[in-house]
Amino acid sequence: MLDGAASTEYGSGQTPPTMVAWPLMEAAPEPSLRAPRSPLSRAAALLAALVGATVLFAAFGGDGSDVDGILPVGGAAVVLLGVALLAAAVGWPVLPRLHAPGVVLVGAMLLLAVWTGATVIWSIAPDRSWDAFNRTLAFTAFLGLGLMLAGAAGRVAARVGAAVLSVVLGVVLTWALATKVVPSLDPEGDRVARLREPVEYWNALALLADVALVLGLWLGASRGHRSAVRVAGGLLVYVATLALALTLSRAGVVAAIAVVLLWLALSRERVESGLVLGASAIPAALVAGWAFTRPALVEDGATRSDRVSDGAWLGVLGGIGAVVVAVLIVVGSRRALGETARFRLSRGLVVAAVVAVAAGATGIAVAAGGAATSSSCAEIANDPSRLGSVDVSNRLCWWNEAWDVFAANSPEGAGAGSFVVARKRYREDARNVVQPHSVPLQLLADGGVAGLGL
Repeated sequence: MLDGAASTEYGSGQTPPTMVAWPLMEAAPEPSLRAPRSPLSRAAALLAALVGATVLFAAFGGDGSDVDGILPVGGAAVVLLGVALLAAAVGWPVLPRLHAPGVVLVGAMLLLAVWTGATVIWSIAPDRSWDAFNRTLAFTAFLGLGLMLAGAAGRVAARVGAAVLSVVLGVVLTWALATKVVPSLDPEGDRVARLREPVEYWNALALLADVALVLGLWLGASRGHRSAVRVAGGLLVYVATLALALTLSRAGVVAAIAVVLLWLALSRERVESGLVLGASAIPAALVAGWAFTRPALVEDGATRSDRVSDGAWLGVLGGIGAVVVAVLIVVGSRRALGETARFRLSRGLVVAAVVAVAAGATGIAVAAGGAATSSSCAEIANDPSRLGSVDVSNRLCWWNEAWDVFAANSPEGAGAGSFVVARKRYREDARNVVQPHSVPLQLLADGGVAGLGL
């Protein structure tokens, strides 16, 4: 189920909560594939498969977190969680022991669901508040599934959770790119060029690509992973980079830089991660650069014939890029790095990172110097030029409207999900904006001080 800052047509994105603890990825021992499988391990694998299928269904059937997706996706999560809890009542799976941060997380999520439901009482749009309540219950159910999977998988829970997400995101992002290669998979693509299927919102898809980047680096660079797993990791980084570029999401690009830098700062395999990133992201950037020159792939209102022609070429070039990535990863995984080579590569990667950051900062400064931020709430063009723009005038308008809604309905808020209605008193144009593109301000306007706090 995906939610967060929404556009004028779609809901936005966050991935379902899961019990993936990044620091444990390297600390937890790698499960042996040759070890005899106990009934517990088979049952844990079954639960992991069911949770993965439910998360995948959320991406394809969630309807951009809109009303039509809440019942099927949330219902599937609730049913699976109920079955898992019944199984836990007879001794399997073992419920995980929650330490203080876990207790706070679960408690805050449950209280947020209760508070969201309570806002129906005073909401200016009770029907939308009820939908928001159902959506929050779906999020809570996914958190519960993450907890149950953590209990079932035990000491390898972090690896199992990461593996499930890797498979799900690989399928989602590959399908997203397939809609460009085969235009009939996305009938709305003639009207809207930005990559958004199957989650139906480009910023949500970009956030999923950001998660996939780190998971791909973990698969491709961590010690002990077999060559096939390393290749899968490199391909996940490749697909994620290409999909991220075609979403044209500025926030997604900024988040991608942040999560990659965080991974490199925390990972023990910084050199290997840098090599995997270079071997995978550079071919993806070259394919994306070519796609940016084809209006049928990146500009709204393209004709179907042009989309079919350019989509076929994207498929060819994308396939070639994937082969190049696989070859580079296979060759690289067979070469052992000595201390001298590791030191030189580490130093080179640091220099490359500094140059990239400096170039990015310079580009942002130039774009900011030439930007004309207005108070007209005008939309930024949906084409590659938006990636070089720092104009946030439309966001500023929506943020101001969210604050105005809260100020007029302080301290309890106007009601969950009511921003689309409540903003009409303060808006400067007639566009239908569902959410203010800011999760904190959205919670403040809808749920007041309590909603923001939770």
